[in-house]
Amino acid sequence: IYFGVAPAIAPIIGGWLFVHLGWHSIFWFLTGVGVVLWVSNWKLLPETLHADHRQPFEVRSLMQGYGQLLSDPRFFLLALASGVPFNGLFLYVLAAPEFLGTHLGLGPTQFFWFFVLNIGGIMAGAWVSGRLAGRVAPRRQIRWGFMIMVVISLVNVAANALWTPHASWAM
Repeated sequence: IYFGVAPAIAPIIGGWLFVHLGWHSIFWFLTGVGVVLWVSNWKLLPETLHADHRQPFEVRSLMQGYGQLLSDPRFFLLALASGVPFNGLFLYVLAAPEFLGTHLGLGPTQFFWFFVLNIGGIMAGAWVSGRLAGRVAPRRQIRWGFMIMVVISLVNVAANALWTPHASWAM
């Protein structure tokens, strides 16, 4: 729910704060949210691991564990399969102010459309993935997902290179 709702609501709140209180207010708001979350976690989330099973924090053993994970080809490929698209989305999000403001001429209070469409796509993809689970092999499902992403990315780049971007189709 967090990844589905927050990215759609955040630009609405951010746009409102920017327009009415200035860009500094966005950072103060995020600082407040971070403090509330930190205090809530500290006070409301107790340690669930029994005291006999807790381990002291040791950087060396932590790094050895990471080394074992990264040396496992299956884990590494699965991490890439989810990490590359997710980081690509964040690159897209980071470019949103330039693309939406400069190229599409949208105001800060209109940026939410971009995020609602992105989150809608993610939710639809998750729904389709859930329906395909157990019917289609995971490797094939990941391959289909990457093929769809590559094709749509190429169409997006070509369309933006050939025509003047317009909000009705560029998002």
